[in-house]
Amino acid sequence: NRWEDAWNHKAIYYKLKEEVQSEEAKKQASKLEYERKEAEREKLLATERARREEREKVIDELTVLNSSLHEANRQKNEVIAIVAHDLKNPLAAILLCSETLDKYYSYLTKEDIQDKMSKIKLTAERMNLIILKLLDIQKLESGKAAFILQPTDVTAIIHSILDDYQDIAEKKNITIN
Repeated sequence: NRWEDAWNHKAIYYKLKEEVQSEEAKKQASKLEYERKEAEREKLLATERARREEREKVIDELTVLNSSLHEANRQKNEVIAIVAHDLKNPLAAILLCSETLDKYYSYLTKEDIQDKMSKIKLTAERMNLIILKLLDIQKLESGKAAFILQPTDVTAIIHSILDDYQDIAEKKNITIN
């Protein structure tokens, strides 16, 4: 006679069983959603880590390149200073000779004038040679030129330089031996 109670208990049992299973399913879904979000977060962190490492690598490369550029700029400035110095001295000799010619022209003999003009010409040719050598260096660096080795008479070069500076030395009471 308790069939009705059994039926009610059975209905309650299935209802509770369904609720429990539903709660388990919700917990499982929640757990899976948490794991999915955690995996996505890990993926984002790994991607960000890889990007950061790539940025650091690029920064290191840029630092090396920047250092190279600074060194190249320093060397360029050094070359410019050397060239300016090398061109300044012959130019000073030209100016001194032309000044002497201008100031003392009426007192100089024809041979003295020719000597001064010859010095001006030689010094200007030496300046031109310096400029041509600079252009040759540029050609070498760009790969458009080749070396041609040849013997050079150093004695002639030294005598030429001494002749150029003789007037300047005399003006300053300096003796060149």
